[in-house]
Amino acid sequence: MHRVSETIGLPIIGADTGRQLGKVRDVWFASDWTIFGFVTAPRRWWSPKAKVIRWADTDKIGRDGVMVRSKRAVSETAGVDEIYSFCLGKAKLKDLEVVTLHGDRLGTVTDVYFNPIMGNKVIGFELSDGLISDLIEGRQWLPVSDGLQFGEHMLLVPE
Repeated sequence: MHRVSETIGLPIIGADTGRQLGKVRDVWFASDWTIFGFVTAPRRWWSPKAKVIRWADTDKIGRDGVMVRSKRAVSETAGVDEIYSFCLGKAKLKDLEVVTLHGDRLGTVTDVYFNPIMGNKVIGFELSDGLISDLIEGRQWLPVSDGLQFGEHMLLVPE
């Protein structure tokens, strides 16, 4: 099982040449709670668009790097709709409040878990209820379930 926060900062390596193509800056999620791809910084400072590597172009995700088939796996972000990010952009998951449909606050999202062996499906979320609560009780685990909704200001969870 991998944590998205541990994936950010990993080098992206082309399996055909062994060349580093960039570093993971963010992870994008589709509306069905699957990983859409990995965002890397533009190669040149004057390039306004970030580059993305779609999950389908990813070979392996290890502890020390993300392997892609070739340099052609890196593409521009144009034409991507309804994408949620982990830590950058307007629709980001990190630090998003999690509230049940009955109005009970569960905490804030601190991490997202996935298992690349099982595919690109998000398995669950790590929630924080504040520093003192985290130290005393530990962080909470919230599995992805049907009815989980990404709202504008919070993540809504069925009871």
